[in-house]
Amino acid sequence: MLATSALHLSQTAKPEDSTGINFYAALAAHHHVTALSLLTPHVTGVTMQNFDSLYATSMLIFLFNVGLMTSSDSSRLSHDIVPLSELAKGILAVRQAGEEICEIKKSYMLRDFCPWDYPPPLPDCLHRTIRNIEKFVASLPETGDKIQNKTEYQEAIKLLRATFNAVNLNRQHPAMIFMWFTLVDRRYIELVQSKDTISLVILAHYGMCMLQFKDKWWAEKCGAYIVASVHETLGHCEGRVLDSR
Repeated sequence: MLATSALHLSQTAKPEDSTGINFYAALAAHHHVTALSLLTPHVTGVTMQNFDSLYATSMLIFLFNVGLMTSSDSSRLSHDIVPLSELAKGILAVRQAGEEICEIKKSYMLRDFCPWDYPPPLPDCLHRTIRNIEKFVASLPETGDKIQNKTEYQEAIKLLRATFNAVNLNRQHPAMIFMWFTLVDRRYIELVQSKDTISLVILAHYGMCMLQFKDKWWAEKCGAYIVASVHETLGHCEGRVLDSR
C-alpha cells in the first residue's frame, strides 16, 4: 500500500516539482522491493486466515505495476502487456484457491459485491464505445485462419462488456475495472503481443472505456497510456481505424 501510494504521489505531482517526483518514485520502488521480500516467504498456500491479506496484496502489486507501465515508453505496450496480464491472473489464482475453502464467502474482501448477471443498461458513453467495436468485429470475414482470431476478438469484447457491467454495479470497488485483464484469454494477449491490428483496436477501446472514469488515477492513467500506445503502434494511417469508431 505504501509503494502504490508513493507511486501515485510521484505521478500526480506537478511537473515542475521534479524533486518531489524523483523522491516519491524512489520511495515507491523501495517500499515495493521491501514488501515483496516480506511477503514471498509467507506465500506457501491460501488459507482462511491469510486470504484477505494475500488477495489485497496481489491487487496492490498489480496496481503498482499498472502505474509503472503507464510511466514507460508507450512503444513497450506489446512487451509489457504479457507480464501485466499474468499478474492479473495471479489475483484470480488467489481467489480460486480461496474458493476451495468453504468459509471463503465470509471474507471481508468478497462479501459486498453486486452480481452482474442481469445488469441494467450501461451509461450511453460506455455502451456506444463497446457497441462500436462489437459491430466492427462482427463485420470481419470468417475465412481460413481468421475464424479462430475472430472468435478470440469476440470473446475479448464480451469480457469488455462484462467488465464494465461489473464496474457500473460495483462503484465501491473501482479496481474492478481491471477484471478484463484477469479474465481475457492468453491467446488474445499473444495476438496483442504480435501487434495484430484488430486485437490492438479492441485493446484501445478498453482504454477508451477506462478514460471515462477520470476520478480514478489508475483508470485514467492506464486508459490514456493504452490509447496512445495503440495509436503509436498502428501508425497514423491505421490509427484512423480508432478515430472512426
